[in-house]
Amino acid sequence: MNNNKALGMPIGGVFSNRFVIPLYQRNFAWRTDEIQQFLQDIWDAFQKNKEEKTDYYIGSLVVTRRHDGSYEVVDGQQRLTVISLIAILMGRLTRPILFFDSRPEVQKFFELLCRDSGKLDTACALAEPSLFYLKEACEFIMNSKVEQVVQEEGKISYSPVAFLEDDGVADYFMKQVVLVCNEIPEDTDVAAYFEIMNNRGEQLQKHEIVKAQMIANTKKEYQDEFSKIWDACSQMDVPIQRLFSAEDRRKYFGDKYDSFCVPAKDENTQSIENNGETSYYDLDTILEGINDKNQWHMPIEKQNTTDIPETDVYAYGSIIDFPNFLMHVLRLYLSIKKKCDCNVPLNEKELLTEYNRYKSDKGFSPIEFVRRLLFCRTVFDRFVVKTVTDANDSDDGRNWALLKPTKYTDNWKLTSSFEGDTGKKIVKALSMLQVTFRTRIYKTWLYDVLLWLNERYWPNNAPGVANFSLGSDDYLKFLHKWMCSYYEEQHFEIDRIPDGELPSRMNSYSKGTNTPHFLLNYIDYLYCCENTKKYLNAFEFKYWNSVEHHLAQKKADEKAKQYVDNLGNLYLISKNANSRLSDRVVQEKVDFYADKNMGPNRRIIYDQTKGNNYKWDGEQIAEHYNNIVDLLARHRTILGLAE
Repeated sequence: MNNNKALGMPIGGVFSNRFVIPLYQRNFAWRTDEIQQFLQDIWDAFQKNKEEKTDYYIGSLVVTRRHDGSYEVVDGQQRLTVISLIAILMGRLTRPILFFDSRPEVQKFFELLCRDSGKLDTACALAEPSLFYLKEACEFIMNSKVEQVVQEEGKISYSPVAFLEDDGVADYFMKQVVLVCNEIPEDTDVAAYFEIMNNRGEQLQKHEIVKAQMIANTKKEYQDEFSKIWDACSQMDVPIQRLFSAEDRRKYFGDKYDSFCVPAKDENTQSIENNGETSYYDLDTILEGINDKNQWHMPIEKQNTTDIPETDVYAYGSIIDFPNFLMHVLRLYLSIKKKCDCNVPLNEKELLTEYNRYKSDKGFSPIEFVRRLLFCRTVFDRFVVKTVTDANDSDDGRNWALLKPTKYTDNWKLTSSFEGDTGKKIVKALSMLQVTFRTRIYKTWLYDVLLWLNERYWPNNAPGVANFSLGSDDYLKFLHKWMCSYYEEQHFEIDRIPDGELPSRMNSYSKGTNTPHFLLNYIDYLYCCENTKKYLNAFEFKYWNSVEHHLAQKKADEKAKQYVDNLGNLYLISKNANSRLSDRVVQEKVDFYADKNMGPNRRIIYDQTKGNNYKWDGEQIAEHYNNIVDLLARHRTILGLAE
């Protein structure tokens, strides 16, 4: 490779070099969908090459040469890692070409994989949490099938073919699949280069640029800890404890994983709880323990700890992605530092702009920030709902879970964070807020939850241990106050309809499809809390995103058009359901969806419709509307907030 030149090199030629993955790079993160597309692209090019005999350019790699002659990977790490795995599993790469500044477990994984000629048993037996995606990738590639185009009698069909079983594709992969290698000068400011690449729309994301800049401004002795925490926190769909070794789990989360160890403000000591007393250790000692796990010891009896089964861990997903989560933590960290709300926007597109605005402020510490990030991820995992998706992977197949790690004698698993009806109400409240404010940049409720948990658990300017003893009643009360305040701030003018009158836009709340989703979801939640026996276990909040008229607009006569938009005639459903129901009469709706999951408000409308022999007109709408008005008037009492 030559400086400032882009060279197209076949994969076999790329493998003659030695590549180093630097500390600032994130962990391997490609999932099966990305790998499947990658393999399919190679296969399609291989089939086309049989006729045209052309090279296939698979992407680019940006590197800078180190003094020892190896190449530091600046961009393209994910692609290079997958290419290496494919070659090893094909039996065409027998020595590691990837080396890691601070991930010895990943280095060991590649060494074992090459030593065993692509056999997975030994390498995949390594128990390090950071290897999960690599092991998943290997197993997927080994068993992957691509679609082979078949043309018979003028018809095109597709037949599944095992990717690794064709020797021809291995030869093609090594000789004619080409990677464009861009070498930049050794003295390049990598962080500045990242930013330039990002501004030109290249692959690097803003959070990767921020990570590189923060590491560049972190003392060398803290860089390993910074990178380890950042990489763990970035995997939002995995419980945070799962992403650390057993020793580090005990260090950060306590023996039972039910606490959090808060470092000293001056970064010179680390504290952990020891039989009710606080002990302090030099951070240098802790960092030695990070580099050599056998040296780290806790003032508790060391126990053998196995991980929870990976099939259980990865069954649920985060309600927010990592870049947006960073925005929450950045705003929180700066607001705590400045003792006022910094009003940092929650839009991840502003991450780099906001970081650059505040990074030079006195007192901004990357290591402090990343520890606050770890704390926020810990409470986020424990006190914010996750989605649990069934095999159908549909909106209606998505349920909610609020889970915490629970330690047993020789293993640990995830259990409910709260028990009983109060715990179920917390899940309902959080899921209601999530489906209402589904757009990430409007999740002020999540920021307020994180801020409240930080104020409650993070010791004031001192090291110590945060024990997560949050009572379900306290948490539910906080959520209820948030909902109640938000409702009252909207100033909905929802007045009763006088007896004997029919609803109209003149005397009732009649906004039709413009009715705020929060209001309809809040009505469902109030019904649920008022009659927990009937509704608490009977439905799940879903991403219902379409306002449905029970008496359809298209079915309304001239008289009915004055009240079809009334609040008493509305409920939330999915867009798919809306397209199926929009032209149906009320009887068809009630009978077709009788046993489906639906909110209490919709259920009440259906029951009343059926009880009135499927009659639903202005009189019934007015009656239901007034019942909703009465419900909303009692909202503070229902939520246990009446003074």
